Amino acid sequence: MKKVLLGMAIIAASASVQADSAVTLGYAQSALKEASNSNGFALGYSYVPAGQKLGVITSVLHTRGDDNSNGIKTNYTMTSLSVGPMYSVTESLDVYSTLGFMTGKADIKSDSVKGTVRDTATTLGAGIQYSFENNFVTKLGMEKTLNNDIDAINFIIGGGYRF
Repeated sequence: MKKVLLGMAIIAASASVQADSAVTLGYAQSALKEASNSNGFALGYSYVPAGQKLGVITSVLHTRGDDNSNGIKTNYTMTSLSVGPMYSVTESLDVYSTLGFMTGKADIKSDSVKGTVRDTATTLGAGIQYSFENNFVTKLGMEKTLNNDIDAINFIIGGGYRF
């Protein structure tokens, strides 16, 4: 009986000092300057140490799309990885900013030309994460490329689990 009580006390104590983490999965859309939009997904993880307001957030985004104009068919693929600080404004609301990089690939095909163009860009992002109840999280975010070779703005909306 003493071992059971001791085990319950340890579990209760560890639950009270756990960190606040969240995993999110969502829809991502890339708005491209000179092409049609591409769609995909975003996966995120955030961590705030117990008793702290400042934490960290990471995000992976992947979108694909195509464009067919003037007899030229182009398939776009973009993937980004970003990380940044997250601040807990309230127990339910977090704001964050991210810095990362994006790789982009365009496969171009026409009757006379066929080729692939690849490039990388730095990204800067910001967003909010809001917790409903204690375990459900929603996320709204945006990231923008910082050079003109890949000119994209990515929008993210998602949901996840907070633990």
